[in-house]
Amino acid sequence: FSVVTMLHSAHHLKRMAPHVLKGYNTRLVRGYSNKSREESLAERKRIIIQNTLEWGNVNLQLVPSFPTRPPCYQETYIDVKNPIFRPLLHACNSGSGGSMHRVGFILSVNQILKVPERYVNHIVEIGQCLHNISLIVDDICDDTDLRRGIPTAHIEFGTAPALLAAYTTLFNILLSVDVHLDNTWVALEECARMHHCNAMEVHARDTYARPTEAEYMHMIDGKTGSGFRVITRMLLTLAPPHAPWLDGLLLELTNDIGRFFQVRDDLLDLTCPQFAKKKGGYGSDFKEGKYSWPVIHCVRTRPETEQMFIEVFKKSAKDTTEEDVERLTQLLKDAGSLEYTKQTMDTLATNILAGCDVLQNNSFESANLKSWFSDLASSTEGFVLPEATAAQCTYASVKSAGLQKPSPEPMKEGSKPAKIKTPTATSMLGLNMMQKLCFSVLELDLTTNLREIDTIIRQVLACYEIYFHNVGLTGRDFWICFPWFLLWKGGIKATAEKGQYAAIKRLVQASPFADDKFVKMFEKATGYYQAKHKYLEGQALAMTPEELCDCKPSNFRIMRWLVHKWYSPSTGNGETTKYKVALENYLLIANAEQRLTLDTQDNTFNLILYFRRFYGSEMGDQKLQEYKQRMWDTLSEGNLQVVARKWTFVQEECASEKHKVEDKQITAREVVKAGFTVARACMEDMELGKSTLKGESRWMMTHFRPQSVDSMFSEWMTQLKQHPHTPK
Repeated sequence: FSVVTMLHSAHHLKRMAPHVLKGYNTRLVRGYSNKSREESLAERKRIIIQNTLEWGNVNLQLVPSFPTRPPCYQETYIDVKNPIFRPLLHACNSGSGGSMHRVGFILSVNQILKVPERYVNHIVEIGQCLHNISLIVDDICDDTDLRRGIPTAHIEFGTAPALLAAYTTLFNILLSVDVHLDNTWVALEECARMHHCNAMEVHARDTYARPTEAEYMHMIDGKTGSGFRVITRMLLTLAPPHAPWLDGLLLELTNDIGRFFQVRDDLLDLTCPQFAKKKGGYGSDFKEGKYSWPVIHCVRTRPETEQMFIEVFKKSAKDTTEEDVERLTQLLKDAGSLEYTKQTMDTLATNILAGCDVLQNNSFESANLKSWFSDLASSTEGFVLPEATAAQCTYASVKSAGLQKPSPEPMKEGSKPAKIKTPTATSMLGLNMMQKLCFSVLELDLTTNLREIDTIIRQVLACYEIYFHNVGLTGRDFWICFPWFLLWKGGIKATAEKGQYAAIKRLVQASPFADDKFVKMFEKATGYYQAKHKYLEGQALAMTPEELCDCKPSNFRIMRWLVHKWYSPSTGNGETTKYKVALENYLLIANAEQRLTLDTQDNTFNLILYFRRFYGSEMGDQKLQEYKQRMWDTLSEGNLQVVARKWTFVQEECASEKHKVEDKQITAREVVKAGFTVARACMEDMELGKSTLKGESRWMMTHFRPQSVDSMFSEWMTQLKQHPHTPK
């Protein structure tokens, strides 16, 4: 009887289920039994996007490119025009949106895991926004007035609006993760753990229940650690197949990074003026009634001091005086708690650095992660970074897999280092700053023309053939830079021609990566284009042709500087610089000779024509040959003749292709969009990228038209199939 009843109930439930769920979304229930898993997932994601667009005015998009100052693509997961999100945007955008530590961490970990770039871009954006959300909640729990030197979101807009903006954004991010990364369970688990440990900290604060050191580390693992761990776990779920022990090692290492980060903050709160200024003064943890790491140590070693701390903790933040802070800080110094905090940081740093060595010894590219952490740790005043080797690593995953190999022996004197240089996390951040500057240039709405773009593309590819490849810059690295090279060259030219030199110069000088050398190069570049403009208008120029050569911002010169700045910084050798300048000037003359006939027909600027105008026709040719010979003699001293000949050959090959490009105006924004589409295509199709770098670039020009990125990409797919140079 019971079996019959069960079967009858199951049949009834199956028949009624669609009606019960009708008000929810029966599209998720019907018709899935005959679909594959992939089709079902695609349908589910399509429905989520459609529904979110209907009720939230957000078409959950994948972040289109690397965020220059994340979070900066909030429109991909919230309606930024809706006033309910003003507290969130205030927290994200004010005070530069916070530090870039997590961005460097993501890039460094991904050097190990090799997750596709489109996913990494999305993780960078949402990871940084999740961090800002957690800060809004923290500030409310701690009743903090200042964050990054400005009023906190709940002070500026009110507690309820700030809290609702934070959690609405959190839920939208979870939807975005579900649609694009399909690892929502990771984000949910880490968010739950973060809030659980936040509640533990609030309980300890409000009840004056001092946690033990083990309990405090457990809270750190959930609070600060979750912000790093969610990144590592997302990357792990999206990474190509890898050794099982790698998951354990990266998670243990990430936990220690989170612990180091929090213990370091506890120390900086008492010792660092810059840190204190952003938080409204020294001892913000005292004012918030928190048991920090040094306080826990002090009370453990000197129990009689606990009541003194509690007396201050019971005061409001406004009633806590500087004398209170100084008195408690002195207690910590007397108990050796600040030194103990540095010892804890030393232990954590040793394990982290040793873990990086284990990865490196097992053929994983962890040098970037080690460099990123070393920079973070070394920036702490009074902390000395320890020496560490793989043998010192205490992680359980390392011991169980027997991975503690000795570090490779140092290179013997006279041996040659490896030629290929991998971009470090610092170099990638430098590139992001360059992107930020270029985005500022975009705001000026500059224009160029397709004929100029065609020339720039050919010269940029020649640069790769001659220079980038020889210094170890991979094709993938080159395509990452490609849109910015195009904009940089076209942007300077358009700046001078439109008389916006002052506006661009302010942007350049304000850029965090601009040094004196860079600003001087910019001033020379704009001076060259201004002189060229005067020449075409028939005005007399004060500069000699030789001086003009030194000013011309050739693609070779600009990109050499960018590559050496972020990928392989030069040693500042004056002799080396002399040879490079000679090479660049020689190539400028060679390029002018190649273009002489065309430029004469088009009545445009050419250095050879300027030599003749400045010195007279006969004397100008003589001066030109003397100048060119001087450059060649200098190249001979530096053994760069082969490079010069190869460059000239590549330039001639590019110029020999007979094709016409219309002289049509195109905005800088369209140049960047097209550049990204080209770069993405070349990175996703290895064979296409290789053939393009070898000079098969004509297909690129089909993208430089005023149209959307999607339509450009669709057109490219159609035209590429018909193109004779398309790799089979």
